[in-house]
Amino acid sequence: MIAIQIKGHTASVSNPFVAYRSFRNFSHENFVNDLEQIDFELLIDQEQDVNVAYEKFETVYMEVNDKPIPLKQRKKINKPTPFMNKELRKAIYLKNMFFNKYNKIRSNENWELYRKQRNQVNKIKRNSVRNYFLEICVGGPKDKDFWPTIKPFLTNKGSHFENNVILSKDGEIINNQAEVAETFNDYLVNVAKDIGAVSRSVDQDHPSIKAISEHVHLDNEMEFKPIQTTLVEQPIYKIGIKKATGKDCISVKTLKLSNPTIAKPITMLINKSFEQCEFPKKLKEAQVVPLHKKNSQLEVGNYRPVSILPAISKTFERAIYTQLLKFFDNIFHPYLSAFRPGYGCNTVLMKIIEGWKKAIDKNKYIAAVFMDLSKAFDCLPHDLLLLKMKMYGLSDSACTKLSVR
Repeated sequence: MIAIQIKGHTASVSNPFVAYRSFRNFSHENFVNDLEQIDFELLIDQEQDVNVAYEKFETVYMEVNDKPIPLKQRKKINKPTPFMNKELRKAIYLKNMFFNKYNKIRSNENWELYRKQRNQVNKIKRNSVRNYFLEICVGGPKDKDFWPTIKPFLTNKGSHFENNVILSKDGEIINNQAEVAETFNDYLVNVAKDIGAVSRSVDQDHPSIKAISEHVHLDNEMEFKPIQTTLVEQPIYKIGIKKATGKDCISVKTLKLSNPTIAKPITMLINKSFEQCEFPKKLKEAQVVPLHKKNSQLEVGNYRPVSILPAISKTFERAIYTQLLKFFDNIFHPYLSAFRPGYGCNTVLMKIIEGWKKAIDKNKYIAAVFMDLSKAFDCLPHDLLLLKMKMYGLSDSACTKLSVR
């Protein structure tokens, strides 16, 4: 028998702190009054550059925002199990108590107490899970609730991220978070550098460009037009209240509360952005969070990056999306279902199933090929996409606007 004793020191991990906005002494009426006293329109009109105009808008808005809704810190509280209740929590407490008692005095009596309580916990847990699903299903099944309800019972992948990530590089363990960040940055910048590289030049002789020119004949070019305030107010109200806060520390909740007051200034910024073919640089700054995807947590390639952009950037993107969708609506193929309102997986499945039915009626064979492209969005050739949009009818200024986004 061989025994090995290894002496090591593991650094204790403290419970991480999270930043949050405190609404304890918040008054909505006073908050709106303070915003109304600021002439945002004059502030924006005085600046020619949309980047400077947005920076001043953000600075003034945050000065008003920080007074009634200060930024504070608290210890992170783990989200409880959805089916946890008072009875189950008490039963688990008793089970742990009997287990500790058995570890101290290993007698048959103490083991029997622990065994019975352990079985009781399993029984209560099964009933709690069953009751939880029955309560969720009251009123009939709901598509939007299905996956959030089922996912915690299947996997915790992508549902959380660790503040302290440990990686392995060249056989060495990296636990310094600054070095971890640099490792992620180097990997993500170069991960798709050589994927999908082609030697073909992007010009009018490209096969896809020739195909577009043969089938598309448009008389008018598409220009981004100034928008109205209503096209800013509605998207702000539709942003999910649980969306993460970006680098600017402007939460979705405060944005919704101040929507009637700041909708017009944001509209002016969007129109100025269209006019100058420039997207505010501060709205492109994102907090990149690595979420573990699969296999070993020590490998940098097993994480996927999630970019948290400022909430206000959603209004800029929505203004671009709305005008592009209206322009391309008559150009898109009727069976193209991706990223279109009123279309989705259901429309694709209906088309495929109907095609299969017709094939079966004609005694034909049916085959399906499923493809998953690695780093698909990272491999998109931007030059070719912009040239395609130009061939479809976007003006030079519209293409410039999209290129700086």
